[in-house]
Amino acid sequence: MLNLADYAASPEVKMLATSILDNISKRYVYGSLDWKQCTSFRRHFCYANSDRLDLNPIELPLRFWAGLEYSQEDLRNERGQMLLAMIFSSYTPVQKTMDILFHKSDEYYAVFGHPQKGSPEIYSGSDNFLLSAGGAFTGVSGKVIARPITLILPGQGDRLTDTIRIEGIGDWKTWNMTGVHQRFAVAQGRIIIPEQFNASISLNQWTVIKTVHNSIIAAYQADDFGLLVLFPKMEYSKDNLQEILNATNPSPDKTNEYVWPENIGPLGIKKIKFNIYSPIGHWVIVSVNDESAGTLKTRNWQHWPSDFIEVVNTMPKEIK
Repeated sequence: MLNLADYAASPEVKMLATSILDNISKRYVYGSLDWKQCTSFRRHFCYANSDRLDLNPIELPLRFWAGLEYSQEDLRNERGQMLLAMIFSSYTPVQKTMDILFHKSDEYYAVFGHPQKGSPEIYSGSDNFLLSAGGAFTGVSGKVIARPITLILPGQGDRLTDTIRIEGIGDWKTWNMTGVHQRFAVAQGRIIIPEQFNASISLNQWTVIKTVHNSIIAAYQADDFGLLVLFPKMEYSKDNLQEILNATNPSPDKTNEYVWPENIGPLGIKKIKFNIYSPIGHWVIVSVNDESAGTLKTRNWQHWPSDFIEVVNTMPKEIK
């Protein structure tokens, strides 16, 4: 692709190659935090059970374009060949992409569609958190490896086992880990909370965890049902929030919906309906504010746009 962007005889091919490279960089920037990422990927089945959060090969080129250091190990493996290509290429990502890589000052919700047997990327993030969908296996021809839904926080370790996550039940080829919306995630699976958070999950009730960054994570676990909600920089105490959630959402696994408590959720989002048993190819989120599939209009992700990015600039009163 770099060769096409630099040396293609056709101006149209050059422009298309540059656009594809820009899109690859943009997807990583919105889908990572502190050079960590966990989302579905294609072809590399040898990494299906890996707990690494640095599997995306675009990481090294972005470090190079940003003028950052890279390790000697990177130069010795297959990524070193990619770095050599960077050195001899005139391509660099657009400045806005590089700015967002280092300064995610606004909260955002980003969706990147992948038609033709692909699996969508769905992210809810800011400079203080990244909630990532894990996608779904779409068949042998799609070659997509599904991952857990993960919550990446600043300063945490660089392994999947360091993250709060929802892991699917059984073989990853049966998972549908697309149930992510703004500060919200749900799936057929089990919530895993690492030891460093000093919290344990209890069935059929809310568990509330406060992080070192003054965010609060709320988790609800039933038999084969996991739901995570994030409250960035909350002023409520853990006990108060637990009481509010028990009143507004006593059994989300039975109602198949989550109601955001008034004034402490994302602006404009009041209710999310979901179906954790949605078939592969359909978004786990059924409706947002009773509008089918919300702003994406359809739950069939084969018809989603290649990029849909919503920047959330304004926070509710309780969130500074």
